Amino acid sequence: MKPDCEGCEEEPVHGLSSTVGKQASDDLVYGLFNPEGLQSDENNGPDLESLIQSYANKLSDADLEESVNEWLSASDDNWVYRNWMYESLRREKGKEEAWQDILERVRKGELPPSELPMKQLLQNFPRQISEALSEEGLIDLKVRKIPGQPKLHLGHVEFTAESERIIARRVLEEALINLEKIGQGLHELPETGFGTAPSSIVSEFDEYLHSYDLLDIQETLIPAAMRDPVNLVIRQEDLKARLPLHKARSSNVILLDISYSMYGNKFRGGIMAALALRQLFEEEFTDDNLYVIAYNDEPHVVLPGNLLKLRPEGNTDIGLALDLAVQFLSKEEGNRNIFLITDSEPTISCDRSQSAEDNAYRGAYLAGKEDIRLNLIMLDPKADLRRICDQMARLNGDAVVTYVDDPLNLKEFIIRPFANLRQMIRGG
Repeated sequence: MKPDCEGCEEEPVHGLSSTVGKQASDDLVYGLFNPEGLQSDENNGPDLESLIQSYANKLSDADLEESVNEWLSASDDNWVYRNWMYESLRREKGKEEAWQDILERVRKGELPPSELPMKQLLQNFPRQISEALSEEGLIDLKVRKIPGQPKLHLGHVEFTAESERIIARRVLEEALINLEKIGQGLHELPETGFGTAPSSIVSEFDEYLHSYDLLDIQETLIPAAMRDPVNLVIRQEDLKARLPLHKARSSNVILLDISYSMYGNKFRGGIMAALALRQLFEEEFTDDNLYVIAYNDEPHVVLPGNLLKLRPEGNTDIGLALDLAVQFLSKEEGNRNIFLITDSEPTISCDRSQSAEDNAYRGAYLAGKEDIRLNLIMLDPKADLRRICDQMARLNGDAVVTYVDDPLNLKEFIIRPFANLRQMIRGG
């Protein structure tokens, strides 16, 4: 058989993940979602700014003239704008050359992927990285056309189902590490997901997480007696709770406020909490149920792969959101819990005969009638929201109200009881 012509051989395809490795590729996906979550890389890898500038300096105006004329009409004599275009294109082409230089160094083994400065890469090469990830199906690029300009511009990024799985695993891993660092969660549990029969597990008492009927008097008195057997003065740190046994099954709903007021870190923190808990359930609690419901004017169930496609918009109808959560949970057996996340009081009611507040009170009361525990998580400490949440808790009858001051810590709070349960199941 005639051998293939050497000159006809196809060039090997070098995708981003095949060049830098899956770990680095996953880091870049996660960095697009949460750049603050990447480790500091100040002393890592090449000086990107100097590298870009070195390539940009090699380009003369003659090298750029054709490209500039694509953008500007020949009759455009605005020399200030024309000069700006030359400098802008010079830097953009310098970035492209620098990006290819970095990839080539990695391919040759001169630059280990572990030494790539991820934060700097995302800051300096957002277009190149987005296009490379898009080619591998990890993100969808939405481009836009600017009137009067011939080229399409990079618009917003949409994450795919695969990139959501990558980000969810990373968010959960980060949350579990943070729980270990701060020394919480694995010994302080709310009753969520637990039954009523006492167990042999004793925990430090937390007034925000435990009810007083869980206090174990004997275990509480032991440290006080050892310290002061005469007066038996009990300190806060002496209090111990005996956790109830876990029922065979639990069903949970995260009600995630996606109204416009959640814009920024509050929205991202809520998304991260839902991602982390969903990932934990998929890995550890496959017999339990978790529904994620996003709500504003109208609530809807968010299926896996669609969490990162949510955008903050609309008003806040808490009553209607609770109705949908109760609709799902009323069909379930075992422990049933709602985690309602919000940063503002209700602003709209699906029932025109009720105010937005009264509608929320009605929803909380009906959840209590179904024996569904309500966990109200506030991302804003304002007095009006606290008043409303306190009243909802009273009407529910089995509720906890908590304020989380940093929305990006919400994921640790949400997974805390389940992370502790996982530890107990594993015998840790």
